[in-house]
Amino acid sequence: MKEAGSRQPRGGSAPRPIFPENTASLHLHERAGFRVVGTRTRFGRHHGRWRDVVLLERRSGRVGVDMTGG
Repeated sequence: MKEAGSRQPRGGSAPRPIFPENTASLHLHERAGFRVVGTRTRFGRHHGRWRDVVLLERRSGRVGVDMTGG
């Protein structure tokens, strides 16, 4: 059962932002089935610097499955 107020986008998972130099996390996510879907430049400030992030997502296994039974 989902927690109250939690939402999962239809058809996949919310993109995971990871700093590009965090190669260990990028490799770990890719091994877990996530794929790179883009890069957001100057996404936000971290320790006084504007930072880019790599966005990864893992698609649901239910994407494209006919849930109507027809």
